[in-house]
Amino acid sequence: MNRPAEALLTALLAAHRQGRRLALLFDYDGTLTPLQPHPDLARLDPSARRLLERLARRPQIALGFLSGRTLKELQTLVALPEAYYAGTTGLELDLRGQRVVHPEAPNIAPSLAQLGQRLQRILPAYSGAWLEDKQWGLTVHYRAVQPDRIAALQTELQDVAESSLEQFRFIEGPRAVEIIPRLGWSKATAVDFILEALQQNLPSPVSGEGPGVRANTDDMVILPFYAGDSVNDEDAMEKVNSLGGLSVGVGPQAPPAAAYRLPNPVALHDLLTRFEKSL
Repeated sequence: MNRPAEALLTALLAAHRQGRRLALLFDYDGTLTPLQPHPDLARLDPSARRLLERLARRPQIALGFLSGRTLKELQTLVALPEAYYAGTTGLELDLRGQRVVHPEAPNIAPSLAQLGQRLQRILPAYSGAWLEDKQWGLTVHYRAVQPDRIAALQTELQDVAESSLEQFRFIEGPRAVEIIPRLGWSKATAVDFILEALQQNLPSPVSGEGPGVRANTDDMVILPFYAGDSVNDEDAMEKVNSLGGLSVGVGPQAPPAAAYRLPNPVALHDLLTRFEKSL
């Protein structure tokens, strides 16, 4: 059962007053910004950026941003230099200056290119659909496709997915499908990397297994908070839940793993504003 926003604010303030460091982690599209017809239109509101910047300056708070967007694009959109970033659904990270890319990502490039070519042969039949090449992953966008054509497109995408499941994950989003190599990294491992960096002063992950953050206890110094809006945030929420943190679903499509729920990005901004004013 999702708990109310007041309970979430109470939990944040209690952790802060107990002296615990807060790792405030956010998805971008649909979480910090409303979903838009095209990703280029999803710009962070200046007042939201100023609020996040003020929070990032507090010594007891660290900020992180995790997205299906590329790392470079995510950093450009958020533009907070003191934050942690994870792009392409966790395959590439910037841990406050330490760049990390899955070591096997370059090896999957030929198969990813072949898959992209296959999709490019399908999409022209669906006006408004387009393929985004993100170097280490792909996204099929179809928000502009006519409603009566969506089911047919989804069927074709499902056929592609079923023949590619050994190598790739197909993650449904709001009128989009993220396609990520099955390399063992995800938004959940990105949460681990960020928390490990906070705990161990930026370690250097070099294997393909990802980091291992110990299970949370009531007296753990860092309390993780994660806000996301869709199924591609579920594994990160489950990770945060397993660590005793605070998982927040934003909007109507948020996954059931969210322990708390907010109706939209405006409500998230309001919650953070109230949190800041109460510090």
